[in-house]
Amino acid sequence: IALIMDCGFDDLMTDKEVISMSSQLSRCYSVNKASHRQFKVHVTSFNKRLLARYKGILQNQHLKWKGMSFSSDPYPVTPEEKESLVYLTADSENTIHELEPGKKYIIGGIVDRNRHKCLCFNKANEQGIAHGRLPIGEYIRMASRKVLTTNQVVEIMLEWLKERDWEKAFVKVIPQRKM
Repeated sequence: IALIMDCGFDDLMTDKEVISMSSQLSRCYSVNKASHRQFKVHVTSFNKRLLARYKGILQNQHLKWKGMSFSSDPYPVTPEEKESLVYLTADSENTIHELEPGKKYIIGGIVDRNRHKCLCFNKANEQGIAHGRLPIGEYIRMASRKVLTTNQVVEIMLEWLKERDWEKAFVKVIPQRKM
């Protein structure tokens, strides 16, 4: 199982949101590295302000990260690749009940405070790739829209790999204020 962090939304974020996205990416690396079972993580469309932040103030720390690859290009959407891609989006009507070996789960690398509704869902549809949502509503009631930070999604997925229990994963990762 691999994760793709789709960072192709730089133009839709404010400078403050790009800073937040860089922090979330760093957190994704940290939780993945510390986990007993790890994902191979591919960060795509890693360019513009996000890349400039890592090259500058963050002193290229991402170049030392093991288990994560970085590309300035978008993730490939070839006919062969399409079969293995699943874009995770809270807007999908398809619920993911388990993480499947051989699949590459795409997480939208955007911080937008819910300004851009259906962004990842529409992108998946435009590219003709599968999409799905985590089964949050089946296990917990959230106080607001079921939209999480990128690092929360990664943490939940890592917890599911460990426990094979969505409810435990959600309760452990999602902050109480959101429930």
